Amino acid sequence: GCVGVDVVDTRLAVNNAQINGLTNCSFVTGKVSGVIGQLAKEMRETGGRVMALLNPGRAGVEVEVVQELRKIPLLTSLIYVSCEPEDRRVMSNLVELVKEAGKGDRRASGAAFNLTEVIPLDMFPNTHHCEHVFVFKRKPQ
Repeated sequence: GCVGVDVVDTRLAVNNAQINGLTNCSFVTGKVSGVIGQLAKEMRETGGRVMALLNPGRAGVEVEVVQELRKIPLLTSLIYVSCEPEDRRVMSNLVELVKEAGKGDRRASGAAFNLTEVIPLDMFPNTHHCEHVFVFKRKPQ
């Protein structure tokens, strides 16, 4: 199945799924940081491989979101899209995904991800804006 989360409104996504005949999708309106704990719990209970796509605002996501994602043992692939990867919080998100859990570091639990690919995507020609797609992988736990 597929779960989409948007802080503003998921009606467009619901309509798009219906138009395209997608019946295995559900959508949650709310902050990712507010719903990730419950979603992660459900994913851990159902089993199967899990893939995630994060497309946060310019300032990335709260560190708790990354921590919850790391705790999902079957999360093998994560795509992180950023239009401003130089932002301090986005950089922090990326570092939190790849750093190894160390002794005394309670924040980094779960296996670290490996950054396998970075793709610049010019969606705004003739401007200085560029989307950056970071692809992370890790072995199933």
